Amino acid sequence: MITKFVGPDDASSLNSWTSLIVNEIKGGMYKDAVPEWLSCSDINDAANCATQWAIDTNKLVCDYVLKTDPEGKELSGSYYRGAAPLIQQQIAKGGVRLASWLNQIFGAPQEGHHSLFGSDGLVLQISEVEL
Repeated sequence: MITKFVGPDDASSLNSWTSLIVNEIKGGMYKDAVPEWLSCSDINDAANCATQWAIDTNKLVCDYVLKTDPEGKELSGSYYRGAAPLIQQQIAKGGVRLASWLNQIFGAPQEGHHSLFGSDGLVLQISEVEL
């Protein structure tokens, strides 16, 4: 489904999709959801957070995937059109949560360090030396 949504499985398509997702996180349709996505992001409470994230994802399975009864049937275009945005949102959500945990593990951005996508605190910061 992802290659149908994004395009060919190549670096150009994946880079474009990554940029789109990052832009949606920073100032687009996902911006207002980020605080909720990070509501359980304490690495010292990993088991609880993982459980909360699994419950969140399982709700999508129950509300969308299973309600279409895909048992042995070809999934229709309407199923795809509904599922593709959910897949993108789940990838964005996972990226925000991973970035938060990596920032907690490796520390906050420091002077002389660069972000992969900016200084918004959502992504892992890397130093000039590591570039």
